[in-house]
Amino acid sequence: MQLVGSVLYGADAHVARLVASLLGGTQQPGFAYTADGRPYFSALGVVVDGVLIGGVVYHSFRPGRYGGDIEIAAAFANARWCRRAVIAKLCAYPFVQLGCARITARVARKNKRARRLIEFLIGSPTPEGIVKRGADGKQDAVLYGMTRDTCRWLKGDTHGKPATTHAA
Repeated sequence: MQLVGSVLYGADAHVARLVASLLGGTQQPGFAYTADGRPYFSALGVVVDGVLIGGVVYHSFRPGRYGGDIEIAAAFANARWCRRAVIAKLCAYPFVQLGCARITARVARKNKRARRLIEFLIGSPTPEGIVKRGADGKQDAVLYGMTRDTCRWLKGDTHGKPATTHAA
């Protein structure tokens, strides 16, 4: 495990259990494990005042010729995590480190608080669609997406590439 600023790396299963419990269940779709018990997902936690208060689970990766897509599930015990530097690290993982072209979030239609958070993070109040019974088999889910080129949290970041300079 490694703590960089407020972001915890390398505690995937622990962060996923916390996120799942904050989302109201012990098992979440996409939080799968291999036959030998290793997580088939990645998770980044957020630590405030020495306490893990939530995180993001990156799961159900769909590779593509131009970078692919990964789903996210996020939950936090309180709003103290929400700082630009933290959000930038949470976005840099899928877009810069994994090279994804987009991230996708499914949010229960009735979960207005989570939908407002996702809409703030992606910078758009417009969902991409509705997934019938896509939240838990009973409730509909609202589908949101953000692409690497529209991620405002990474603006000015060279996406892991050296910045180019022009001589005068």
